[in-house]
Amino acid sequence: DGGGIRGISSLLILEAIMEKIRDVQGLDHMPRPCEYFDFIGGTSTGGIIAIMLGRLGMSVDECIRAYKKVAQQAFTPKKTRIFPASPSGAFSAKALEAAIKQTVREFCTQPDCVARRKHDPTTAATCPHEEMAAVLAITKDNVDARPTLFTTYDTSAALHGCTIWEVARATSAATTFFKPIRTGRDGIEFVDAGFGYNNPCEVLVEEAQRQFSGRRSLRVLSIGTGLGDVVAIGNTRLSIITALKKMATSSKKVAASLDG
Repeated sequence: DGGGIRGISSLLILEAIMEKIRDVQGLDHMPRPCEYFDFIGGTSTGGIIAIMLGRLGMSVDECIRAYKKVAQQAFTPKKTRIFPASPSGAFSAKALEAAIKQTVREFCTQPDCVARRKHDPTTAATCPHEEMAAVLAITKDNVDARPTLFTTYDTSAALHGCTIWEVARATSAATTFFKPIRTGRDGIEFVDAGFGYNNPCEVLVEEAQRQFSGRRSLRVLSIGTGLGDVVAIGNTRLSIITALKKMATSSKKVAASLDG
């Protein structure tokens, strides 16, 4: 799920799960999530984590350390302004981009290997990033439409011409935090899918059903970023706006529908 810096809690939960897998299977090493999950996805901060675990094949420990570095570099507020909720965002997009690029350089020496593997299968021998991963973002000009899925595999709706760092920026371009990003061959402008799709599980389950249509059932692990606040609508305009924002970014309804 999305949730800003609270994404670290998702990783700690996942770490405990991987430790349990190690103990049950009697392994002498900590297994990587990409070795046990066929499909890893997320939105916003969860999208960055999905890229690290799925696209880059990182261990949870590596992901936690990299995530902390990205957060420290990216979430340094700009100089205070009169209007903090400016279109350019409260935090530096360049700092976020630099942090993500550094992570990609460290964990993938061939960042374009997914694109090249389609034309040269031998690429997998030197950069074996074959795990299926998907992250969500929405177009700035049509925020109430279905989110765009950026995937490591080809689909009929695939957005071509995007690098890893661009996808990470698109899924994390939270309104008021980071400015939108234009990416892809058509230069479409994206913001994160936190409004309406902060819990991406429903969309990702539908995608998994398309990709694994031959399977009779799917086992889904959905990890959130903590319990949300109780939403109450007050009597002032500000309280109403605040309540609407909380409702738009809530993950509860999706979780409840999947439980049902």
